[in-house]
Amino acid sequence: MNFDLSSLNPQQLRAVVHRDGPLLLLAGAGSGKTRVVTHRIAHLIQHGTRPEGILAVTFTNKAATEMSERLHGLVGSDTAEKVMTSTFHKLGVLILKRDGRSVGVPEDFTIVDTDDQLTLIRDAMRQAEINTERYEPHWIQYRISAAKNAGMFADNLGARITDVIGQVISSVYRAYTDLLRRSNAVDFDDLLLLPLSILQTRPSALDYYRGRFLHILVDEFQDSNHVQLEIIRLLADKSRNVCVVGDDDQSIYGWRGALIRNILEFERYFPDATTITLTQNYRSTSVILTAANAVIQHNQSRRPKDLWTETISDDLIPVVQLRTPQDEARYVVEKIEEISRSEGRALDQFAILVRTNAQTKNFEEALRLSQTPYHLVGGLTFWDRAEIKDALALLRLLVNPNDEVALRRAVGVYGTAVGPATFRRLIDAAHVHRRTLLDMMENASGVSGIGGKAAQICEEFARHIKSHGLLLYPGGPVAAVVRRLIDSVKLNRLLITRAGDEEEGTKRYSNVKELVRSLEAYESRRGREASLGEFLRGLALDQTDSADQTDGKVTLMTLHSAKGLEFPVVFLCGLEERIVPHARVVDEDGDVDEERRLFYVGMTRARAKLILTWCQKRERFGETKRSIPSRFLDELPAHITCREDLGDLAEPEQSNLTSAREDAFRRLASLFGDV
Repeated sequence: MNFDLSSLNPQQLRAVVHRDGPLLLLAGAGSGKTRVVTHRIAHLIQHGTRPEGILAVTFTNKAATEMSERLHGLVGSDTAEKVMTSTFHKLGVLILKRDGRSVGVPEDFTIVDTDDQLTLIRDAMRQAEINTERYEPHWIQYRISAAKNAGMFADNLGARITDVIGQVISSVYRAYTDLLRRSNAVDFDDLLLLPLSILQTRPSALDYYRGRFLHILVDEFQDSNHVQLEIIRLLADKSRNVCVVGDDDQSIYGWRGALIRNILEFERYFPDATTITLTQNYRSTSVILTAANAVIQHNQSRRPKDLWTETISDDLIPVVQLRTPQDEARYVVEKIEEISRSEGRALDQFAILVRTNAQTKNFEEALRLSQTPYHLVGGLTFWDRAEIKDALALLRLLVNPNDEVALRRAVGVYGTAVGPATFRRLIDAAHVHRRTLLDMMENASGVSGIGGKAAQICEEFARHIKSHGLLLYPGGPVAAVVRRLIDSVKLNRLLITRAGDEEEGTKRYSNVKELVRSLEAYESRRGREASLGEFLRGLALDQTDSADQTDGKVTLMTLHSAKGLEFPVVFLCGLEERIVPHARVVDEDGDVDEERRLFYVGMTRARAKLILTWCQKRERFGETKRSIPSRFLDELPAHITCREDLGDLAEPEQSNLTSAREDAFRRLASLFGDV
């Protein structure tokens, strides 16, 4: 093993060679934290730590993959493979696979996505006799998730919040948990809460994981919630060898349970901690950092740090005032074309960052009209397609025949004669006879109120699932069984029928074949260790990541999605009060500091150029109103900004706009011949 430490700056080197005991590494934006973490792991291994005894936890699969790849280059593939680089959720899966039965989770559990979770929440509300019009299911879903992130089960919540709202949430939470357990399923929050419960209540399990992980490193610690903190505290309490890396100035997920106090008060949990601050930035120019430093210093509850760089620039930061969001979008697209042309920059070097998804509409229209290729992060993905969800439901049933949500979806594709009323009768019968829902479907004609076509479809479908499920066994073929099932249920014809068009149905089926090819690739990698359950759990976890940057296209995304990314040229748009900071924060006297941190994160995504825009007028609730520029713009030093007032620009004449649209449609039509 041979790696060079000479290129590290003094603070980075000090963090890498720190031996034992808690370490807090405050890593400012662009300060090379991944490099430091991977070199620290390599240094630990070089000085005698077993690679199997190292756990490196990140918040995204992309970050875990990047860390693993860098380790391969530092310590070699054989050694790097032994280090566990994982997300918190994958760590949770590991613990549940080994010890889940102690909390009622079998080894073949499935993970429900947010759509399936909402379906179960609605079912739970009906069971608990909670009115879905009075209490919005999405809101109940959010509150249950918040409770889990705070470490509370349904009974804890009911005891802590005794008012009517609290009792409503706890009753739905309880029913929802019962539905999950009946389906041998967990949600994403369970992947944290249940492992914590195991570690808290099973001393033998805690001793096992403490003995396994002798050095723990946690990236993006400022994004951790209560449950994640407690997991780390328990695992590291004996060895005290924990290194957490983060930046309180980039804590932007308070709305989903992240606690900035975890990093601000780290010494409270580990009083013997050493703190090292990384302030040299290797990403942005000096002007961009001067602006970012000036803004974030207005936050009071933070650990002081001033980022600096050797990349000196005297380019001013434009702060551009436009008249309307349509003007703003046109200006940004024209500016991208201008910079791309004059500086020879590819389109994938540009990013347009906005506060909310609703703001993307005008930018999409302007990009389409100018025929500028773009990638919308957070748009419809391959895994969001209905036909992929249909196929995945079939696969989930092969692994877990108790998965009621998957069964409902899959049989709905197989036969439209099976509706909600039929399912309720099957579920009731399954409870009475203490049988699985799939068992009752196999004998649907014997269930009161089900007959004719519905019973026939249920029984046929159940036989398909059961017969193919028997073909799956440890070490046996996986993709071949899935292909056989898909052929057996004639999914290609079902998709064509559902689409109402052979060409569209065939296109959807080609997407399903792509899914099967990804399963084949997984099976090829894993060999005899491949399992359909592992494949499905991996897919569920992978879908939580933001999309990667796309070659040759402008990236359009929200500020939250931009976390962890960087671009040579960044447009930060819609910088008005009630957008940045958000209206909810303004109206409810909310956390302005977190909104400022979000603005700071957006600024520090830029490497070479940062352009800020805002609009004089914006439509709200069907009414056009005057806008006020964001208070954060006033916090920028005047000597490094240039203010441009383009608010008096007239809208293009309607005839010109219509002509532009017609030209675009003509160019599109020419691709397909005469129309």
